[in-house]
Amino acid sequence: MRLFFGLDPDPATRRAIDTWRNALTGVTGKRVPTANLHLTLLFLGQVAPDRLTALRNAADRIPCRPFSLVLDEVGYWRKPRVLWLGARDVPTPALRLAQALRATALAQALPLDDRAWRPHVTLYRSCHGLPDDLPGNPRIEAVFNGFTLYQSRSTDHGVHYDPLAVWH
Repeated sequence: MRLFFGLDPDPATRRAIDTWRNALTGVTGKRVPTANLHLTLLFLGQVAPDRLTALRNAADRIPCRPFSLVLDEVGYWRKPRVLWLGARDVPTPALRLAQALRATALAQALPLDDRAWRPHVTLYRSCHGLPDDLPGNPRIEAVFNGFTLYQSRSTDHGVHYDPLAVWH
C-alpha cells in the first residue's frame, strides 16, 4: 500500500486554491484534480498491509490542535517538475504535528527520506517551470482541525487518494 499522512483542505479552501490556479496562464503540465488537492505531512511510501493497524494505533496517540496555515508562496521543483502553492511561515502546531508523525513512522521502522517538511499543495505535475505571469501574490488561509492517513492508488482514470483514517 502506498501511504501518506496529509491535511485535507475544507471545500472553501479547495475552491480558493482552484480559483487562484485557474487564473494562471501559460502553465504546461498535468493539472492535479481538485479532489486531490492536499498538503502532505509525511510520505510513507510502500507499507505492507499487515503494518497498517500498528501505524494507525500509533497515530491515535498524536495530539492535533487546530491551526491555520497561509498559502502565500508559489514555487517550482525542477526534479519532480512540480508547480506548487505553499506557506512561507509554518505555525508551531503544524510543525509539531509533522514532527510527531515522522517520529511515529520511525518508531514503526518505516524508511523515510531526510527532506525537511515544506507545507505545499501540488497544483501541476510534469510542469516545465513557473509561469511568466503570476496572477498576483496568493494569500489563502487554510484552517485544519485534524489529519488523514491516505492510500494513493493508481487507476486507469488517474491517481486517487483514499482516506483510510482521520484524526481530529
